[in-house]
Amino acid sequence: MKVIFCFCKILVGAFLRSFVYVAITLLRKHLILNKIIMVKKLISILLALAAMCSTMPMRGDSPPERSHEIPVKKSDKTNQIRSLCEIQAYYNGMLSTVCSSVASDLGEIDVTVTNCTTGEFWEDTFNSSLTSLHLLQISSTSGFYEVTYTTSCGNLYEGSFVIY
Repeated sequence: MKVIFCFCKILVGAFLRSFVYVAITLLRKHLILNKIIMVKKLISILLALAAMCSTMPMRGDSPPERSHEIPVKKSDKTNQIRSLCEIQAYYNGMLSTVCSSVASDLGEIDVTVTNCTTGEFWEDTFNSSLTSLHLLQISSTSGFYEVTYTTSCGNLYEGSFVIY
């Protein structure tokens, strides 16, 4: 009887030790999996933020790669003298957009971007009294592009750029 009791005690002890070992192992795996999942989520969030921030120009930085300023000048119809104007424009190659910024209220402005190489053109209208920033989606096809801005008063602003 004493032998059976000792045998049972050894079996129960071994069972409890193995049960505790399995429980601890599972708990460790669960915690490790949770940590891995949290790290994956954190990495994906950081990558998304990095992608968003890389397309946004920072104050004092130059525009993103493949982006450049489009020189825009006011066209005087009487003697064809061109002067600097209140419209600034940038081509963003990463987004294939022409971004126009208006310094003062010029009223309603018609924007036309023409690819002189292929003949494609894009037109849009925006009200500079409501928004000072305008984006126009264009193609990224290489060529020589002309940008024209016509105000509701009839003033004409022109610019050009090249996509290689």
